[in-house]
Amino acid sequence: MTPSALRQALAAHRPSWPHDPHELLAAVESTADARPGDPVLTALLLAANLQATVPTGLPEHLVRDGLVRFDGLSATWAAHDADGERFLVRVPRPALGPVERRLLERDVRAVQALVPGVHVREGCAVAPLPGQSVAGPLPEPESIRLVVTTLVALEAWRAHGFGPMVPAPEELRHEGGVARIVALTPGPFQLEPWLRHLAFTLRPTGVLAPVLRGLVELPPAGPTDAGDRVRRALFEDLSARAIRLRQEQLMAGHARRSARLAHAIGRLQRALPPPAGESPVGFDLDARPTFVRSDGHEVVWGAAAEPQRLFDGEGFDAPAARRLLRALATSPTAAQGYPEQIGRWVSSGLRLRTLGLLLEKGA
Repeated sequence: MTPSALRQALAAHRPSWPHDPHELLAAVESTADARPGDPVLTALLLAANLQATVPTGLPEHLVRDGLVRFDGLSATWAAHDADGERFLVRVPRPALGPVERRLLERDVRAVQALVPGVHVREGCAVAPLPGQSVAGPLPEPESIRLVVTTLVALEAWRAHGFGPMVPAPEELRHEGGVARIVALTPGPFQLEPWLRHLAFTLRPTGVLAPVLRGLVELPPAGPTDAGDRVRRALFEDLSARAIRLRQEQLMAGHARRSARLAHAIGRLQRALPPPAGESPVGFDLDARPTFVRSDGHEVVWGAAAEPQRLFDGEGFDAPAARRLLRALATSPTAAQGYPEQIGRWVSSGLRLRTLGLLLEKGA
């Protein structure tokens, strides 16, 4: 059991408990006295007693940092040496018999293929602690690598016929997002506690969040099954990103082409100003003679008393320009000369204006 697991179990009976192990033991025993025969409090009392009586004798030159887990045979400590190197140390209880000590030795042999550097020193199992403890959220790429490599490491434990115990924070390490499981107490293989630990510790917010939530709520058959789910989720996410990037690329290309075409239309309009000149067109509805006139920059059309500006040098008054074209189409004098020139220019200008409006709408 880990100290945090013990405190979580005790929290169901009352919200606050002492932090000192001996004071905690006294408080749990006092609670058990009030409810004799309660099997849950009996188990918690025995666990509190094991925590209060953990062995503390580490090998020479190692200094304790904190208790990681404890059981009836041993206590596992995080420790460091004079050079700042960190270790995990499993210390046997002093009153163990020969069978129990040989059992601990077999545990060391069992995890040697899974925990690099584990060895026996002064009767204790010692393993170096690489990297850092997974103590909080990581950037999404590192979180994904950590989850995947944790599943790979757990599959290696399962292939040996056992697993690491319910995780303590110090037992799951990471180096650049690559997981390292440093556990010295083999036990029955349990995947669900590790998935819950990853979800609670990493608290992912990206593509990994629904994946871990799904793995916790619907536990997989094993690490391989969990890895398949993660791969499928990553494949779907990458496919969606690829489609989105392709769409953005196409839209950006369309926008660039539209901008170039709009620029070309503007240059064409500026390169071909209206032809300068003046000519009669016909008569308006009031029987007044109408004319069209341009100074090479602006174009006006209508009766002499009320001429309309249909082009101001920048853009067209489209309704007025269309009325001029209809008037020119019915005018017997517009088939040649200046009326024909200005009619062709206005017609082309309106087509360019329409193209420009379509480009703006498409953008």
